[in-house]
Amino acid sequence: MADNEELNKIEETTFTVNDIDAVIDSLDLEELTERYATDVPAEASGQSEDGLPEADPEPADSHEEWHTVSIAPANTGKSKRLFLPATGILLSLIIAVCAMSIVKNYRFAASAAAESTLAAPQPPQLTPVLPDSLALLDTDRQGIVYPEGMLEKYRPLYALNPEVVGWLKIPNTSIDTLITQRNNNDYYLENDFYKRHTLYGNSYLDFRNNPKELNQNNVIYGHSTMTKSQAFYDLYKYMDYSFYVNNPIIEYGTLYENHLWKVFAIYSISVNKKDDNGYMFYPLHPEIETEKFPGYLDQIMQRSRFYTDIGIDDNDKILTLCTCFYDNNYPGRYVDSRMMLAARLVREGESTEIDVSKVTDNPDYRRPQIWYNHYKIKNPYADRDNWVQ
Repeated sequence: MADNEELNKIEETTFTVNDIDAVIDSLDLEELTERYATDVPAEASGQSEDGLPEADPEPADSHEEWHTVSIAPANTGKSKRLFLPATGILLSLIIAVCAMSIVKNYRFAASAAAESTLAAPQPPQLTPVLPDSLALLDTDRQGIVYPEGMLEKYRPLYALNPEVVGWLKIPNTSIDTLITQRNNNDYYLENDFYKRHTLYGNSYLDFRNNPKELNQNNVIYGHSTMTKSQAFYDLYKYMDYSFYVNNPIIEYGTLYENHLWKVFAIYSISVNKKDDNGYMFYPLHPEIETEKFPGYLDQIMQRSRFYTDIGIDDNDKILTLCTCFYDNNYPGRYVDSRMMLAARLVREGESTEIDVSKVTDNPDYRRPQIWYNHYKIKNPYADRDNWVQ
């Protein structure tokens, strides 16, 4: 695969469920058994001519309708006992109700249309609190083998989909969601956690990343559109100074360990080289060569909306959140771009506090050359060296 083919179509929506009784009435137990008895094959990787997947078009009015999700736990063992007459049907309905409660009470991506009210920084919570109803799901069904060392709280989610790899939570946003991973970066662009096809997909970890042991750079993709109705749109809030200084700590934990991260940059890149003097900065490598790391960090900070005094070196672990970005557009011209939020793993024994006095504005953060051309502004970064891995 070409290095840059992982930057695409990143747009996810929130979804809710209708009345539980209506969903239960619609359940086809035979169909559910068949669906979750086998895995869905990985899709072939789609690319544009230059090796980049095409950006998603804005779905026409589809973001205005919330999707109804019917849920059933994975039946990997094809045990007939689950569907015996009377008793089996009753047990299946109980599981369905529990799962519906999970979605209703802990939606994977709540609406971002209403702005969050900024609050004073609160001590970060290391462990996401999953709904009590998850504990009611049968996590000891025949055929499920749980990874050694996996945290107990993830067992119900793993029972529903063994491709879950962690949980992402960002304070004062709608981002409070599980993360999946497959052996390619295409499948979860258009499939949800329950392996149902949808244009809104599910937030996912780059297939090159190790889901258990953190890489140097850990990349998570999520959808975003200009309609503000999709999961990663709230990353835009970090373009605001006051929001950043009140929410500098985010949580991303694997199935095996909880982690806190300090946000040190929010920036964007253009996807098409022709829009930026024939260059595209590609920040999504899982590992950065030691001698290349200073240049990599310099490229990020040229583009960052703000500067901080958070120290970063090549021994640190980085979390990169990637979604579509629209602020480089101008009237009559769509500039295909991605927003990146970069955070550094909180070091052992380190405080989660940041020095707010050291956070400074960077109003002249780097944009693509086409943006400077349109507004007839000199590009202050035009003579800077390009970076490649």
